[in-house]
Amino acid sequence: MSKLQLFIYEAKKLIPIPRVQVNRQAILLVLSLISVFIIALCIRCIPFFIYPPYIRAFDPWLQYENALYISIFGFDSWFSWYDHASWYPIGRDMSQSFFPGTPFAAATIYFLLHAIGFNIDIYMICYFFPAFMGAITCVATYFLGKEILDKKTGLIAAFLLAFTPAFIERTMVGFFDNESVGMLFLVLSLYFFVRSLKRGSIISAVFAGLCLGGLAASWGAYLYLMYIFPLTTILLLLIKKYTPRLFMTYSVTITLAIFIITRVPATGGSDALKSMSVIPALIVLAILLFYEVFLHLNAQRTMILDSVTRYIPLKGKALEKVQWFFQNRKRFLILVGGIVSILVAVLIIANLDAFGNISGLAAKFISIIYPTYREEQHIVASVAEQMPTPWGIFFYDLNFLVVLFPVGLYFAFKRRYEEDLLLIVYGATVTYFTGSMIRIIIMLAPAACILSAYALSIIFKPLAQVITKKTLTIARRRRMRISVPLGRDTALLVFAIVGIILVYAFLQGVNTTIYSPPPSMIVRDSYGGAYLDWDQAFSFMRNELPENAVVAAWWDYGYWITVKGGKITLADGNTRNFTQIGWIGRAFMETSEIRSLEDFRRFNATHVLVFFGYNDANIHGDEGKWLWMVRISFDEVINLVQNLYQSGASQEYINNFIANTPYEYQFYNPYVLPGTSTIQEAFFNSTIYKLLYYHAPEPKLHPNYYNTLNRNLYTQMSNNKYPLVIGGNETLQTTYIYLGSSWTPGFRTLNHFKPIFISSNGLVKIYEIDYSILDSKLDINNLAVYTNSTGILNISNTGLTTYNITQILSNGTSCTLDITLPISLAPGETKQIEFKVTQTVNAGDKLLIKIATSIPDFYEEKIVLVE
Repeated sequence: MSKLQLFIYEAKKLIPIPRVQVNRQAILLVLSLISVFIIALCIRCIPFFIYPPYIRAFDPWLQYENALYISIFGFDSWFSWYDHASWYPIGRDMSQSFFPGTPFAAATIYFLLHAIGFNIDIYMICYFFPAFMGAITCVATYFLGKEILDKKTGLIAAFLLAFTPAFIERTMVGFFDNESVGMLFLVLSLYFFVRSLKRGSIISAVFAGLCLGGLAASWGAYLYLMYIFPLTTILLLLIKKYTPRLFMTYSVTITLAIFIITRVPATGGSDALKSMSVIPALIVLAILLFYEVFLHLNAQRTMILDSVTRYIPLKGKALEKVQWFFQNRKRFLILVGGIVSILVAVLIIANLDAFGNISGLAAKFISIIYPTYREEQHIVASVAEQMPTPWGIFFYDLNFLVVLFPVGLYFAFKRRYEEDLLLIVYGATVTYFTGSMIRIIIMLAPAACILSAYALSIIFKPLAQVITKKTLTIARRRRMRISVPLGRDTALLVFAIVGIILVYAFLQGVNTTIYSPPPSMIVRDSYGGAYLDWDQAFSFMRNELPENAVVAAWWDYGYWITVKGGKITLADGNTRNFTQIGWIGRAFMETSEIRSLEDFRRFNATHVLVFFGYNDANIHGDEGKWLWMVRISFDEVINLVQNLYQSGASQEYINNFIANTPYEYQFYNPYVLPGTSTIQEAFFNSTIYKLLYYHAPEPKLHPNYYNTLNRNLYTQMSNNKYPLVIGGNETLQTTYIYLGSSWTPGFRTLNHFKPIFISSNGLVKIYEIDYSILDSKLDINNLAVYTNSTGILNISNTGLTTYNITQILSNGTSCTLDITLPISLAPGETKQIEFKVTQTVNAGDKLLIKIATSIPDFYEEKIVLVE
C-alpha cells in the first residue's frame, strides 16, 4: 500500500462519510409523476402538429388580447383599461368584465421568460399555456387523491385525468380560457382544505383560502366551492362529526377567500358581500361560530347560571324556569339560539336597506341548479356550451369512469370520513350540474378520476395481496386470517382486464385530440373540407375597412372582429347587455330593410357581417341561429320600447314599432301539416335571410362545376323552393344565367346593404350599410295638371343626401318631360319640372303623381285634381 493510499485510508477513519440511503419507492413515485406530466402534456399538444397554431373558440381570443395588453402596458394599467371598441357605443370596463387570473398568469410567464433571456412571443405562450396548466393539474390531482385515501389512489387519479377526454377538451393547446388556471386552483383548494381538515393545519387552511381566492380571480366557477364547502360543513355538523378542526379550517379558508373575492372587480368587489355568491358561506360561518361558542358556554353552564342568579334577583317560578333551561343541553341550546336569533333580527331590521340590495345569482348559474329556468332565458339557452349534456357525452368523455366512479362513491359513503363526505358532495353535485350544463363536465373529470381511483385502490388491495401471497387480516387485535376465494390466476386476470380497459381509455384520450375539431377559424364541413374564409375576412377588415368602421354581427363573432379584425363591434361573447343583443337580433329579423336600417342606425353601425354555413350542420352558421335572434329580441321588446321612449321617439313611431315586432311563429311554426315546411314565408323577407343567401347559389358557375357546399345548397334550395337573393339593381335573368326558367321560386332584392366582401367560399359576407334612404326627404309643391295633359311641379330636396330624380309617373304610367332624366338634386335644392301625362284626362280627375329617385325604395307621391 502506497503512502497516499495509506493516508486516504486513515482519513476515512477520522472523517466518517455518511451513506446516502436511496428510497426506491420515493424515486419511483417521482418518476411516475413526471411520466404522468409528460403524457398529459404530449396528449394536449397533439393539435399543434395537425393544425396551424390558432387559438381556439371565441372567448380565448379576448383572453389573449388581455394578456397582450398586459405584456405591453403592465399589470396596473389593465385595471384602468376601458375598451371603447367593444359594445359600442357604451364600451366596456375590462376589469369589471373579465377575471384577471388567466391573462395575468400568462403575462407573468412572459415577463419571467424574457427576464432570463427567452424571447418568446406572448401569443405562443397563450397557445401552449392551457396544455401546461392541464398537465400540472394532473399532478395536483395526485396530492388530492393521496390526501383522501393514499398515494396509490392519487397516482391512479392523476394518470386517469391525464387522458380523460372530459378534461382534455378544454386544456389542449390553444384553448386559452378561464378553465386552464381555474381547474388547477379548484383541485389545489380541495387538496389543502382536506389536508387542513385531517391534520388541523392552519397553514393548509390558509393555502386553501388563497387557492379559492385564486379561483375567484380566474373563473366564475368559484361559486361552486363557495357552496360546496358550506354544504359539506353543515352535513358534518348534522351527522355529529363536528370538531374544532372543522371550525378552524372552514373559517380561515372562507374568510381569506372572501377577502380576495372582494378585491376582484369582476366578482363585484366589495358588493360581493351583498351577493348570493358569498352570503350562504357567511351564514354557515356564523352557524359554526355560534356552535363553537355554545360548546364553550355549555361547558360553563353552572358558572353562567350562578352569574345570572347573582346579578339578576330571581325567585320562585322564574328561578325554576331559568334553572330548567340550564339543566338540559338541548334546552340550553334553544335558550342561546333564541337570544342570538333576537339579536340577528334586530340587526336585520336596523339595516333593511343593506339587506334589500342583495343581488342574486346570474341567469346561467340559476339554469344549472334549475334546468327548466333555461327555457325562460333564451340568451342562456342559445349558448351551445350551456346546453344540457346528452347521455352519450358522459360515455364518450368519461369512458369506463362512468362505471367506476359510482363504485367509488359507494366506498366513500361506506367509510364516511370527513374527507369522504367532501368527496361525496363534490361527486354527486357536480354530476347533477354536468347533466344540466355541458360545460361543467370539465369539473366532473377530477371527481370522476379520484372516485374511480378510490374504487380501484380498494378493489385492487385484496387482489394484490393474493398475488404477493400476503396474509390478509380483518382485525388488528385478533390477527384473524380469512380465506381468499380467488386464486392467483384469477387476480392476475382481473388486473389484465383493467389494464386492457386503461389502454383503451388512453387511446380514446389520444384520439380525442387527434380527431378534435379544428380551431373555429378553420371552418370544416361535414364532408371533411376545410375553409380559411375567416382569415380572408379578418385580412379584409384590417386592411380595407376604415379605422372607425363599426361592424354589426351576431354576438358570437364579436371577440374575433375586435381582436383579429381590429374593428369596433356592438356585442360579443361577454353578453353583458341583453337589450343591445336584442336590438341586433331585431335588426336582423326585420322583414323591412328600412326598419333594419333604423335599428342599426341606433348604434351608428357602418357595416354588417354574416356567417353563412350553407345549411351544413357542422359549420354552425347564422342560418341556424336566426331562431335565437328572434326569440331574444322578442324577450327584450319591453326594454327596446323603453329605449325608444328615452330617445324621444314619437308615440306613433312606438306604436308602429310594437305592431311590427318580429316573433317566433311569424317565421317558424313547428305545428304544421305533415309534408309542409315549418319555415314561414316571412322568413324569406327577413334581412338575415337576404344577407345570408345573397348570390347563393353562386350565379357565375354552372351547377356541374359547383363545389361541395354550393352543390348541396343548390339542391336544398331547389327542393325547398327557397327564393334567390339579388341586388336591387340586378335581375334574375342576367344574374343567375345558368338557372334560367328551371328555377321557379322567384327572388328577393337586397337594396340598402351593399356587398363589399364575400370570402372565396361564400362563408363570410360583409356589407356596407347604406343609410341614404333614412337621410333623404323630398317635398312636392305647386303641383298642377291640366286638361291638355300637361303639368308642372316644384320638387325640393329637404334631406341630407344628394340623389337623382329618375322618373315621374302618373297613375303608374311614365310621364314625358322636356328635360333629360335623371336630374340631380342636392340637399336644399329646388327645381321646377314641366311634364306631360300620357293618358287622356278630364277636369276633376284624380291623378297619383309619383316621383321616383335613384335611392331604392325612396319616392314621394301626391294626389292632384286635374284643372
